[in-house]
Amino acid sequence: MAQTIKLKRSATSGNAPSTSDLALGEVAINTYDGKVFIKKNDGSDSIVQVNPLDTDDLSEGSSNLYFTNQRVRDVIDGNPLDEIDYIDFAVQSAPTHAEGRVFYDQTNDALAVYNAESDVTLQIGQEEWIRVYNNTGSTITNGTPVYLNGEFGTVPTIAVSSATTEAAAYAVGLATHDIENSSYGYVTARGVVGDIDTSGLTAGDRVHVAPTAGSLQTAAPTYPNFPTDIGVCLISNASTGCIYVDIAHHTFEQLRVTGNSHLDGNLTIDGDLTVNGTQSVVTQNNLSIDNSFIYLNSGDTIGEANTTFTGTGLDDAYFRGHYEGTTTKTYYVRIDGVGTGTGGVDTFEWSYDNFSTTEATGVDITGATQTLGENITIFFNATTGHTSGDKWSGSASPVNADSGWFSNRNTGTSGVGYTHMGIFFDVSDEKFKVVSVYDPEPEGTIDTADASYTTGTLVGDFEGSFDLTGTITGTGSMNISGDITTSGTVTAAQVDFGSDTSLSWNSVDNTLDLAYDGVTLQVGQEQHFYAKATEAISNGDVVMFSGAQGDHLLIKKADTSAAGFIDQWVVGVATQDFALNDFGYVTTFGKVRGLNTSGFSEGALLYLSTSTAGALTATKPSSPNHAILIASVTKSHATEGTILVRPSFGSHLEDSYDVDITSIADGDRLAYNSSTENWENVSNDMSELNNDMWEVTSTVPTDGSGKPAGYVWYVV
Repeated sequence: MAQTIKLKRSATSGNAPSTSDLALGEVAINTYDGKVFIKKNDGSDSIVQVNPLDTDDLSEGSSNLYFTNQRVRDVIDGNPLDEIDYIDFAVQSAPTHAEGRVFYDQTNDALAVYNAESDVTLQIGQEEWIRVYNNTGSTITNGTPVYLNGEFGTVPTIAVSSATTEAAAYAVGLATHDIENSSYGYVTARGVVGDIDTSGLTAGDRVHVAPTAGSLQTAAPTYPNFPTDIGVCLISNASTGCIYVDIAHHTFEQLRVTGNSHLDGNLTIDGDLTVNGTQSVVTQNNLSIDNSFIYLNSGDTIGEANTTFTGTGLDDAYFRGHYEGTTTKTYYVRIDGVGTGTGGVDTFEWSYDNFSTTEATGVDITGATQTLGENITIFFNATTGHTSGDKWSGSASPVNADSGWFSNRNTGTSGVGYTHMGIFFDVSDEKFKVVSVYDPEPEGTIDTADASYTTGTLVGDFEGSFDLTGTITGTGSMNISGDITTSGTVTAAQVDFGSDTSLSWNSVDNTLDLAYDGVTLQVGQEQHFYAKATEAISNGDVVMFSGAQGDHLLIKKADTSAAGFIDQWVVGVATQDFALNDFGYVTTFGKVRGLNTSGFSEGALLYLSTSTAGALTATKPSSPNHAILIASVTKSHATEGTILVRPSFGSHLEDSYDVDITSIADGDRLAYNSSTENWENVSNDMSELNNDMWEVTSTVPTDGSGKPAGYVWYVV
C-alpha cells in the first residue's frame, strides 16, 4: 500500500519558516508560492530557499553563476552601449501597455513608446507631441484644437481654441486623447490623430479652427475671425475619423514681402494704407468716383471702432454710413433668428430705444450693407453662425467739421517755399475761406491762428485789397481766445465766461445780469451767498443758519419753533431749489423770481410763518410770536411771482443793550439802577416807591402840609 509523506508546509503567500521551525536536514514548503526552504548552518543557523524563481531573489557573489537583474543594471550603468551595432526589436503587434516600454510597431512601421497614458502610443519620427496640463475646469476631449495659455510648474497649460480672438485662434495642435481636468496629457503638434468625429469635414480638404470653441470646420473663417489651418482631413467619419495635423497660422502681427506680389481677390484694409514708392499707378485711364462730385467728409459715422458688441457668439457686424440725422440717435441690432431666414440664413431686428420698441424684425442677413435709418446701415460678414440675442449698438450724432480742398506748392528758395493752399468751409463761423499759405498738414480743424495761415485772393466780381473804415455789424457769437485791444467801443448783447457764466444787460431792471450756476444776480441790486442744504429746500423758502461745515454755511428751512430760536438766525430766501446736501444760493437782499405769489396782493408785506417752516405769510404774527418781516410782493402770479427780500427783525426787551432782565415774574416792573446803569426788572411792591416825592397810602390824604409841591400820593 502506497504511503504519503507530507513535509512541513504553509499555504499562506509570503510565509517562510524561521530557524526555530526546522531542524538541520528538515525541509519546508510554501504551497502557495511554490518555494522550498531548508535550514543551513555554516557556523550559524539560517533559512535558505533552494528553488528561487527570479534572479532578483538570489544574493550576489563571485560564485553565483546567475546573471541577475541587479548585475545587468550594474553593468549598463555608466557604460553606453557604444559597441552594439544595432538592436533588433521583435516585429510584432502592439504589446501590453507598460509605461516606458519601447517596441517596434508593425502596424505603423515605426518605433513606438508607451508613456503614462495607456490609451496613446507615440510613433517615433511620424508625430510630435507636447506634454500639457489641463486646468480649464472641464475635460478636453480627443481631437479638440487647443492653444497654450500659461504654465503649471514647467508644463504648458492649455485651453480650447476658437477663431473669435487672436490668442484663442493660435492653436498648437489637437488633443491626442481625453485630457481630464487637473491632469497632464498630450497634444499632437504634427502627425496623425485618429478615432475622432470628422463627419462634418471633407476628406482631403484643409481643416480650420472654427469660431465655436473647440470645433473644426473646412472653410477658413471669415473676418473678423482669425483663421488657423490645423491640417488635412484624411478620413471623414463620425467615430473613426482621422486628421493629419500640420499647423499653419494665417494671422500675423507683422508681414513683410521682399519681392513682387499679386493679389487675385479683393483687399480690405481697416487701417491706413501708406505707399512709400514715388507714385501709385492705376492701370485704368481714370480714377473713377461713383458720383459726379468728389464728396468729402462722408466716411462711416459710427464705424467698426465705435460699434459695441454684447453677447457670447460671433461678433462680425458693424455700422456703416455717414449719419444724416439732425439729433443724436443710438442704433441697436439684435439676432432674433438662427437659421430661420430665407435659405437658412440668420435674421435680425433693430431698434432706436434698446428694444422697448422695434423698427423691424426678422430681417434676413444678406452679407451686404442693410439700411436702418438716417443713412446708417448694418453690415454682417457672415450670414450664419450667430447666437440668438447677441446685440450690436452704436450712437451717431450730426457732424459739423471743417471741409475743403487743398493742394501744395513750392516756390523754391524764394517766397514761402513749400506750403499748402486751398479753399475750405470753416464751421466755426460758417464761411468759405481761401488760403494761400498754410504750413501744417491740412486735416481736422484748420488752425486759422497758425502763424503761417494767410488768406488768399479770390478773383471774381471783386479783386484787390479790402479796406474797411467804420463799423462792422453782425449777429451771432464771437469767440475770442486772446485779448481785444480797441480805442473804440465794444458792443455786445452778452459776454460768456466759460460754459455756464455770462454777463448781459437787463433792460427791465436797468442793471447787469450776472448768470452763474443756474441763477442770475442783478449786479448792485441783489446780494447772494453760497450755502449747503441740510434738507430739501424749494425756491422761495425762508432759510436760517444751521451750522457750518468746512468753509461753507449750512442752512435749513427757518423754523421759529426750533429750540433756542432767535430772529437773527434767519439769513434770507432760497433763490433756487436745493436737494439734501446740495450747494446753492440764498438771496439776502434783492428779488427772488419764479414763485407762486398768487395768494398775495402786490405790495403786501410778507412775514416768516410761525406755523410752517420756511413759509411766508401776509398776516403779521401776534405777540409773543416772532414777527420777522422778510419781503414784499412786487409781482403777484401763480408761476412768475416776484418778491423783494429784505429781512427785518423785531426784538425782545431784554435784547436792548442797557436792559438786564433776570428771573422775571408776573407783575414785575422796570426800574433804573444807576450803579449798573441798566434798567432792571423789580417786584411790583409799591412800597418800594416811597420817597421824598411819592407815597403809597391806603387812605385819601386830606392835608398836604409839610409836603413839597408835586408830591404824589398813590392810594391802594
